Amino acid sequence: MYEPIGNRLLIEVPKIKGHKTLDSGLLIPGTLAEDPVLIKGRILKAGPGRYYDDGEFRPIQFSVGMAIFFWKNLGTVVHTDEDRTLYIIIQDLIVAGFWPKEVKKDEEWACP
Repeated sequence: MYEPIGNRLLIEVPKIKGHKTLDSGLLIPGTLAEDPVLIKGRILKAGPGRYYDDGEFRPIQFSVGMAIFFWKNLGTVVHTDEDRTLYIIIQDLIVAGFWPKEVKKDEEWACP
């Protein structure tokens, strides 16, 4: 498995299967639904943090298991398969972080 270093995080993004139906009844094909600009993912691993220019060490602000939003074009894809894509991103590029609703292992997780 990948081990992030410094202020980097390993993020899991589950693949969207099938299609999505909006409240209006409009069907969005899976190929379009899984290509957003802002991505929701879950932190699998986190680096320890890093030393900044002022010489101060700052630990990672996010915890393993948290859900986050980040810009797709700022993450680096390190692995992909039929169920998920793994990204490595720098902590400073996270737009928002939150604790997802409690779910059982191997069950799809959701935003609050």
